[in-house]
Amino acid sequence: MNFIDRLNVNYTFKSKDRVEAFMPVDESCHQPFGFLHGGATIALLETVASEGAWLNCDDGEIPFGVDVHVAHRSSMKSGRLLAETTLAKEEPTSKGYRKQTWSVRAYREDGTTVSEGEIICLIVPDSR
Repeated sequence: MNFIDRLNVNYTFKSKDRVEAFMPVDESCHQPFGFLHGGATIALLETVASEGAWLNCDDGEIPFGVDVHVAHRSSMKSGRLLAETTLAKEEPTSKGYRKQTWSVRAYREDGTTVSEGEIICLIVPDSR
């Protein structure tokens, strides 16, 4: 089982410039004080950004999240944490790769923002 499966991430929409998903929030992703762990939130946000980047990869390429800037605005104890990401820009790098900036937002079902920011994904040749 991979990390995304452990978080129980469920995609609800995917396109090359937008991805939406959710994950359940319960004690399995709480910090010691009983609230959603910020790292779990960031993991969800990096997951949706990386999925968007993956949808933009050509054969023989894979994406890596390389820069995460996320601010936590509120928290939650239970329910579904929703996430959305949109492609803000893509640009070439000096090494011939592509760098994509994704705007990300995690929010509760009532629309209250939990966390928001930007994640940069680098699209590189697949060397597996």
